[in-house]
Amino acid sequence: MAGEENSGPMPELEQIYGTIYGNCVGDGIGLLTEFMIKKEAKSYYGKHKHLEFDQKVPDFHRSRWEVGDWTDDSDQMILILKSITDNEGKIIPTDYAKRIVFWMTNGFPELGDYGGMGLGATTHSVLTRKYYLSDPHKAAEDVWVESKRYLAPNGAVMRTSILGIHEHDCIENVIKNTIDICKTTHADPRCIASCVAVTTAIAMMLQRNSRHMKTNGKYDAHKLTDDAFEHARKHLKPEDKSGHDELKFHMNVKTLKELKLDERGKIGYTYKALGAGFWALRQKDFRTAIQDLVMEAGDADSNASVAGALLGCKLGATKIPKSWVYEDPKGWGGLKHKQWLDTQINTYLCTMDKLGKIGKFKAPQEASHTGSNVQEGSRCPDAGAQNETVNKAGKENATSSAETPRSNDQKGQQSSSQCSDTQAAEEHEPMDTGEHQSGEHISDTPVDEEALPPVAQDSDIPASTLGKQQPNNTQSTETDTPTVIESKPSAQEAAEEPVGEYVTRIKVGETPTESNIKEHQPERDEGSSVDGPPGPIYGEGERSDGAPPVEKKQEMMTDVKP
Repeated sequence: MAGEENSGPMPELEQIYGTIYGNCVGDGIGLLTEFMIKKEAKSYYGKHKHLEFDQKVPDFHRSRWEVGDWTDDSDQMILILKSITDNEGKIIPTDYAKRIVFWMTNGFPELGDYGGMGLGATTHSVLTRKYYLSDPHKAAEDVWVESKRYLAPNGAVMRTSILGIHEHDCIENVIKNTIDICKTTHADPRCIASCVAVTTAIAMMLQRNSRHMKTNGKYDAHKLTDDAFEHARKHLKPEDKSGHDELKFHMNVKTLKELKLDERGKIGYTYKALGAGFWALRQKDFRTAIQDLVMEAGDADSNASVAGALLGCKLGATKIPKSWVYEDPKGWGGLKHKQWLDTQINTYLCTMDKLGKIGKFKAPQEASHTGSNVQEGSRCPDAGAQNETVNKAGKENATSSAETPRSNDQKGQQSSSQCSDTQAAEEHEPMDTGEHQSGEHISDTPVDEEALPPVAQDSDIPASTLGKQQPNNTQSTETDTPTVIESKPSAQEAAEEPVGEYVTRIKVGETPTESNIKEHQPERDEGSSVDGPPGPIYGEGERSDGAPPVEKKQEMMTDVKP
């Protein structure tokens, strides 16, 4: 059935695309209900059998993104991808710090951005520390300590999926890389544990160890969850049994209702996004899982980013609905910047292949109507060339990025492609948590215009089209736009509204330095996005960077089984 899990092993390349597409698609579809409560989501979208990008409510918040665009969650994931690519596979926290600061004030200029939209309050507070560029880990830890070790938002876990792909053959390297990037903005051990759980689950799926596979060739999601939990819990204090139980509870919920994703004041807690992701991992159909999750509202784009990445890796890119990935012949539907995204993915894969860091891939099988298979081969048969085919059968075209890579002279330690005991992330000491409060410029990539036979909207995407623009001959007929409920902001919301626009921007092409970073907007209280006031339909369901208070945590723990 379309969208459901394959029987038998699938090509590794299909899973890599599935992870990245899934992250971006979940993000974009999640924007439809982000910051709503469940009742509001139902009132706006309940009449639609299938959620599509063009059904987006045109309120202040959602109207800032074009139809089919993803938000800051996937932007920051792509920043990690580009940092790894430009540094030839090395994870350099200070390089990522420079990129995210540049993005904060410019976005992706080649896509027409004028700034990075959707930045969470905790991340903003960290990025604007004067010493952030020279020591991002210290900046993040200082912000966390000043919050009395309360803040555990989802701003790290929402972007972390790409680190499960990179060096996925070595779990120790995956964990080390994950921690190095997580701690550039989020120091709480729960944030670190969340990221490690997601990236190790993705890496284990790509490794395809027999322990994680059923006899029918499908993944055993429960064993994947158990092993990801074991990796994640090592980054919590060993004596904190309630903390371990809380992590286990969120990773093993049976229903979305248990997560209370639209819970007032707590929607941005890292364990909610983590729980949403691992709930999705145990589902069988991509569209059904993401739609059910998004209709729970809350911080829906972050929740669905994590869920889309994990389920996309499990099912593969061909199981993601076509209308969520590809444009139809009339230019409707699909990811708005898919062609640009494909360039970033292919450039990464080619770079890693040339360095011997990612090995050879089994190319995706041809669409079933051809009755043939693409030969196994390297991603880049002719190292160093641009505008070339990316496997020996010449089925997927890609070019190197049209933009000039951002320069950096930073040096860092290289994560070896070989597993080394000296690099084991388990050696990282758990951080003292105190009282543990819960707390279109499009690239020049050529587009393959070969039209494939018509495919129903939710049928499988032919694997041979990964990385290419794909026609979609169907179009949603549900285009009615619901009326926005108008309401005046509360006194608290009005008080938190920024009083002005950015007062300065780092110029395009200029390398961020400590001297040219300024406070671009007034500080806002935790629990809100820093780039604009809450929209008229939010009420008080704004982005929340706070974790549940102790009493709520204890209430949730009553459902935990030994």
